[in-house]
This record gives sequence, structure tokens and C-alpha cells, in this order.
Amino acid sequence: MENQPQELAGSCKATACEEECVGLSNGRPVCLEDRFKDECLNSLKITGGMKYCFVKKFLKWHAARDSCISMGAHLLIIETEAEQNFIQRQAFGEKWWIGGTDVNSEGTYYWEHSNSALNYTNWMKNEPNGGSRENCIEVLYLGDWNDKSCYTLTYYICEK
Repeated sequence: MENQPQELAGSCKATACEEECVGLSNGRPVCLEDRFKDECLNSLKITGGMKYCFVKKFLKWHAARDSCISMGAHLLIIETEAEQNFIQRQAFGEKWWIGGTDVNSEGTYYWEHSNSALNYTNWMKNEPNGGSRENCIEVLYLGDWNDKSCYTLTYYICEK
């Protein structure tokens, strides 16, 4: 992004940011909500009070997570069939990182952002199957979930 903040958040004085001021760019405050809006300009979807950003940049899972955090968001957590159906319609035809992993508890997937169990799943048949080599969840072309190496370059979905 061309207008990355040039100063630390501590240099933000009183600002009009609705959320946290993360720095200054060209002498003006850069707000978390602005970074989310800028990154998601053409891919922002809103439903049920949640905002979803479909980021078409290839990143590894941890970098995608960090990118979402830098926007004041997190990798997508899918909690219901209705949310899964919404995401499936929006994400059709591509692969996307979401926020599930078993990197700290092999075989037991959880949502990394909240450290909570997956109460809803949509695993593809015979998944997860990757053992210790595949620790991150991607949503596949038709909406099924797959465990994948976290080092694979994939698009990602942030949620706020």
C-alpha cells in the first residue's frame, strides 16, 4: 500500500478516527477503519452487521492473518451454515484462507483469533487429512474446507 503510516501510533494526537489511529501519512492520521476500507474498496461485503473483505493478494496464512490484523480485522471465522452459504456465494471459484488452524494442537482445529473450537465445519470429504504438514484451513472453489500447508500462497478473507 503506498500510504503506509510513517510514524508510530504514539504520534497520533487527537484524531477523528472512530477506531485506533495507527500512524500518520503525509501529516494526516491513518485510522484502522480507513485501512480496512482502502484494502477492501472493491471487495467489501456486508451482511448481518459483519464486514467481509475478500483480499485478492496471494499470501501465506500467517501473513494473511497479520494483514487482517493491520486493518483492525481478523481472518474469517465461519460459525453457522448461513454464514458459510453467504461466503460460498461471494467466494465462488477461488481458494481463500480463513482463520482456522491446528498449528498448536495437531488434529484439533480452532479459530486462531478467538482460540475457540470450530462449532461449525464444512470439510470436504476425507478432510482434514494433512497431519502435521497441513495446519491451516482454506475454503475451496465450491465452499468446501480443506486443510492446507500454511506456507501456500492463497487469497484470504478478513472479517470485522
